[in-house]
Amino acid sequence: HTDPIVENDKIVFESIEVVDKDGNVVDLEALNLTEKVTVTLPAQETFAPATNVSIFHNNTFVTFATVAEDGTIAYDVKHFCEVEVASSSSVKWSDLADTTWYNDTDKEFELDSAEKLAGLAQLVVSGNTFKNKTIKLAKNIDLRNAQWTPIGNSSYSFQGTFDGQEHIIKNLNCVMEGKSNVGLFGMTTNGEIKNLTVENAIVTGRLCVGVVAGTPYTSKYTNIKVVGHVEVNGMSYVGTVGGKNAYANWTNVTVDVDETSYVKANSVENGIAYRTYVGGVIGFMGEGGHKFENVKSNIDVIGSTCDVGGITGIAHYGNSFINCSSSGDVTITDASEEADAEEIGGIAGVWHNGGADVTFENCTFTGKLSTNVSGVNLEDNTITGKAYLSTGDGNLIIK
Repeated sequence: HTDPIVENDKIVFESIEVVDKDGNVVDLEALNLTEKVTVTLPAQETFAPATNVSIFHNNTFVTFATVAEDGTIAYDVKHFCEVEVASSSSVKWSDLADTTWYNDTDKEFELDSAEKLAGLAQLVVSGNTFKNKTIKLAKNIDLRNAQWTPIGNSSYSFQGTFDGQEHIIKNLNCVMEGKSNVGLFGMTTNGEIKNLTVENAIVTGRLCVGVVAGTPYTSKYTNIKVVGHVEVNGMSYVGTVGGKNAYANWTNVTVDVDETSYVKANSVENGIAYRTYVGGVIGFMGEGGHKFENVKSNIDVIGSTCDVGGITGIAHYGNSFINCSSSGDVTITDASEEADAEEIGGIAGVWHNGGADVTFENCTFTGKLSTNVSGVNLEDNTITGKAYLSTGDGNLIIK
């Protein structure tokens, strides 16, 4: 290829020449390749080693590639052409979705590619809820930081069972500024999400934001892990695994991320401070007899106003937390008064005392609690912050 030209965050290679072992130029048109060959682009400095990139030809996506340690980029194609190299985030998985695997007869489907997983998202948001059907992952899937469209939304939720079969979905990039129901899944109801690990994720939205599900709602979540480097940002109802409304049991859920990871919610808009509801695992727990068991997190949690917890922003009435632990730091950054600054806790930011009891059994916190309001005593907040209501019938039970 010619030496690269950098244009608008892309690397442009304008022409290519192939020579044989004797150094003679080969007529590319005469090659008539029938199998893929590997093309290696010369080293450059625009993209760092290990970066996922996308290859384009005449503004049409060709393939993904990864920058090598020496800066070169290798990819497999059936033809040689002038190419442009850009960040993988310039590609939308919705444009590459494969739905050909689906039929109306079967009740169980196995997915073995990112394209088919994107096809699931396309099918669900088009009205196919997969109620009483099961999706299984057949292998690990790399989403390569290309733009992800969530599986399900408030109009059409995913209502089936999703079984990761202990496989990993990695490099999730779901950045949807100003949108709600943001994550790998947008919204799930009934059914179950289980046996899944998500490794490395950048997730941004407004309301109901989480790596695995923006709104998990009435689906069970079992044997779920979020690992690697994770950044989650939103306005309110924000969590590392799920955002708002967990109305079912969660069992064996782990957040084990690197030291630079965080989950953050800024619920101050146009000078008005709204309730934040941000947690290391779930932003907002639904009311009722729902159980969080064997749940742990090490991520740092940052919230602007109130309801900021190492596991959940709020423990609702009737909720039970059994064998839960948090070791990340928990911080309120912009509370305007002492009452808000007290709504912070190692496990739950606040507990709802308006109905049935809230129970914490064998729960621990080893991180650091801090607020921007001076003089607030947080020594008793290692499990939960203050009660939600100034008066209420519910009891706080800590075992």
